[in-house]
Parts: sequence; structure tokens; C-alpha cells
Amino acid sequence: MIHERCLQRHIEYSFKCPICSASVCDTQKFFKSIEKYMSSSTMPPEYRDMETHIHCNDCRQRSVAKFHFIYHKCKFCRSYNTTILSTVTADKAISADRAVVSI
Repeated sequence: MIHERCLQRHIEYSFKCPICSASVCDTQKFFKSIEKYMSSSTMPPEYRDMETHIHCNDCRQRSVAKFHFIYHKCKFCRSYNTTILSTVTADKAISADRAVVSI
């Protein structure tokens, strides 16, 4: 639980719930601005083969996204309200998956 007054102050600076981190308001405009930025942003060559394992704070799913310095998009609900779990090079992720399968 949170005081209504405290929540109102909090959402002036953040779109995330202070308890569970889910979005507490309409994020469409914000995510559209992120999409625009992402379409014009390119990663340096040394980072292009990296993947980020993420947890989505909105749909609660885990997925893999291309590495970016700032934003990672959930492949299920398309939210950018995500938390980074780990970042690896794509070839290490493939070999790690094979190791899990071979056990």
C-alpha cells in the first residue's frame, strides 16, 4: 500500500510503481519516443553481437533482446519497462544453451 499523495509525487518523476515496477500510467507516447530514438541509434561494432536477457516489469515475462546501452524491448508485450538480468555475446549464449541441452 502507498499513500495517494505519495504516489502522486512519485509519478511526477517515474512511470513505474514504487512497489512492483509495473507501469502505472499510459506509456504509449514515451515508448514511441524510445522507438524513434532506437531507429536512429546504432550500436558500435564491438557491441552488435551482444544479447541482453531481460525481465519485463509489465508482463512479467523473461526474454532476450539485442544489447543496447539504454533500452531493451520486451518481445512479448513490447514494453521498454524492463530489467536487465544478464548480457552476453550471442555466440556464448548459443554455447550455453547447448550445454544446458546436453546435460
